[in-house]
Amino acid sequence: METPDDKELFHRILRNDHEAFNTLCVKYWNMVVSIARYFVGSDAEDVAQEVFYCLLIDIKNPPNSDKEFRAFLIILTRRRSINYYHRHLKRLRQMMQVDKYDMTISTERSSEDMIKDKRHQAILSAVMKLKRKHQKLFWLHFRNGLTY
Repeated sequence: METPDDKELFHRILRNDHEAFNTLCVKYWNMVVSIARYFVGSDAEDVAQEVFYCLLIDIKNPPNSDKEFRAFLIILTRRRSINYYHRHLKRLRQMMQVDKYDMTISTERSSEDMIKDKRHQAILSAVMKLKRKHQKLFWLHFRNGLTY
């Protein structure tokens, strides 16, 4: 069975045809995940879900051609991936912040745990001193296992 073109799928989606949206998702899922994987690694499927969710919510004008929609989808995926990356980088930075005023040590913690915490804090504070681009490289390498 031949897949309908994107313009026809969009018109059907605007008429609340869920099967048309499913067809569009299946058609472009691998492309979107591949693009997202370049930016966020193992979280690519989460980004792909965001992309298709945004597409469904913000669908207004059907594309003039399949190429036009494909280009739009690539740009949307790139933007969503970068936003996702920055949200997680912000969370990482928040985790790295050492609360200067919380110096209490629990008596229930072992000395090994305290040593690990001190090492962890030392590493995180060293990473925070790096230039922003090097912080990103550190995050990409240790979070997603990416290398040059």
